[in-house]
Amino acid sequence: MNTKDKIIKNAAKLFAKQGFQKTTIKQIARDANVNIAAINYHFGSKYALIEKVVEQIYTPINNERIKKLNIIKVNNKQKDISLVKGILRAFIEPPFTAEFADKDTRFLLALSYQIFLERDKKIITYFMLQFKKPLCMFFQLLSEALPYIPKNILSWRVHFTIGVAINAMKILILPFPIPEMAPMPIANIDELIDQIIEFSYAGIISTTNKI
Repeated sequence: MNTKDKIIKNAAKLFAKQGFQKTTIKQIARDANVNIAAINYHFGSKYALIEKVVEQIYTPINNERIKKLNIIKVNNKQKDISLVKGILRAFIEPPFTAEFADKDTRFLLALSYQIFLERDKKIITYFMLQFKKPLCMFFQLLSEALPYIPKNILSWRVHFTIGVAINAMKILILPFPIPEMAPMPIANIDELIDQIIEFSYAGIISTTNKI
């Protein structure tokens, strides 16, 4: 692994563990076993490093989302409610399966959760730019499959769905301080994904349009 990739990998792990604001260039240099000058040489600033981390981690995931959504778009000329669960799976599944497919990326869900806690506009923008194309495809396919739902209502339901997925990520990565309040164990990651999809499906297809 070259120096640049080593910095990105160690930075991503630190960002996932303690957030973007609390992580310092000094800590990243220490964990990557490089000097600060090497980080400045390759990235120029902490913001530039964050942008590169977000790009490198999420590009494969969002490409997988786009690939799966395109398959649905191309293979199903007739758009109707029967496609909704497949559309949800194409969008929701990739980050969970990527996390558990490779032990070297087990920080991915934690990093996603940290991004959704972030208040810095620049960092949020880096993430949203990565997220934009698959999110727009997701919304468009749902709009075509559910024409009876006004787009302003559907847009909120899409964001509710994202919230459900992010909360599931949080539950997977953070131990509950009060065990009695934790959800009961689930058999495996595939079952968890199925439950997220079932819950989101019920909310998205609802005919109650008042918010």
